[in-house]
Amino acid sequence: MTFLVTSAEPGILVMHTIMSGGGGLDALKNAMIIGALPFAIILVFMCILLAKAIYRDAVREKHADLIAQPAE
Repeated sequence: MTFLVTSAEPGILVMHTIMSGGGGLDALKNAMIIGALPFAIILVFMCILLAKAIYRDAVREKHADLIAQPAE
């Protein structure tokens, strides 16, 4: 998915520049915003999944420690 987003961004930039009649700084800014939005959404999703994985890893370690301790 990340490859798709990073590959599509230059294409969007070129299409937007052509459609805007040759360019300008405003067209470039708009193209960058449009291209970066999907990538930003993916990054937020990846951050959520990372936090979830770290939490589950901590729970798994705590559970493994409880099982490994001999009963008194």
